[in-house]
Amino acid sequence: MRVDNGYSPSLLLRKMHKILISFVVILNFLNCRQACGTEQDSKIGIKIVEEPGEIRSNRAYSTCKGTLPESAKLDRVGLTKDDLSSGVDCIFADFDGNGIKDFLLFGPLYKSKDDLALAIFNGTKGILRTQVLAEAGHLEPFAKDDRERKNYPKFKSVYGFIHLAQGDIGIVYFYDKNSGLFKKEKYIYPPHYEEAP
Repeated sequence: MRVDNGYSPSLLLRKMHKILISFVVILNFLNCRQACGTEQDSKIGIKIVEEPGEIRSNRAYSTCKGTLPESAKLDRVGLTKDDLSSGVDCIFADFDGNGIKDFLLFGPLYKSKDDLALAIFNGTKGILRTQVLAEAGHLEPFAKDDRERKNYPKFKSVYGFIHLAQGDIGIVYFYDKNSGLFKKEKYIYPPHYEEAP
């Protein structure tokens, strides 16, 4: 049986299948550019050398190595150029939604005052801005599907970090689109949470 355009149904199905596969490949590439960052993120000289899952300093973080310009001021969180070239604990993601990987570099655990971390926001030409986050020693990404996110409806569409409650300490940071920086918000304890004595 032939259809009006002269192709048999099986040939037409094979052609449609190839087109569909090509479309899926292109779509995955575009999604990865948004979720994974682009080639532009390498302009600042940081590479991820361990993927999430490695346990370092009793925390599951990635390890970042590389170099940064003096303007990043690593010393604000107790890091040196040598520390970064050897590898430091980090979290990487697109914090500000511009499609380029950003980094949170952790200062030396228990050596930096208040367990500091340095947030580095990247643009197409390099570092846009940096920010020091205090009490960052146990921060982790606050996933948008985390059940505790419902306690923060105002921040449902922005990137966040959380330090789950331990005793009377719970910390939450959310990206603030107006300032272009993270803002510390009041931690909302889960129902039936009892603070440690």
